[in-house]
Amino acid sequence: MKRIIRLLCIFPILGALLLSDKGYNSIYLMEFENTGDNIVLEELSISLPNLIKENYHFRKDITVEYAGDIAPYMDFNFSGKKNMKRMLINGNFDLRDGYIFISYEVYDVKEWESIVERTIYCPYNDLICIQESFLISIEETISPLL
Repeated sequence: MKRIIRLLCIFPILGALLLSDKGYNSIYLMEFENTGDNIVLEELSISLPNLIKENYHFRKDITVEYAGDIAPYMDFNFSGKKNMKRMLINGNFDLRDGYIFISYEVYDVKEWESIVERTIYCPYNDLICIQESFLISIEETISPLL
């Protein structure tokens, strides 16, 4: 009976350890594209990726960096970091009919395959809705991958 209890206690720990190896531990952020070229909303190009960076700032087990220029031939296997699993977040936003639509896509950097695609929208003049909806969406889609 004691062995069964020990095994039941060990399985969740082993499961957590196994799952922790599978998660992404590095996020690269791209500047979000202003597809409507709306000058009033231009600052969202940088502030949306900044929200992601600030949201994960407390996490010491992952790195969040700006990607800068991405070329298809770029080698993400930097020496000493071969065990890193990296994702890239790229997005855009547009103003339509009084609403701002924010779309983003998450890519696995090694395979260059799309993992997640999401779109949210809020009234364009409701900054609290924009910020909170975006962060909730990021938490729901990105955090389970880490």
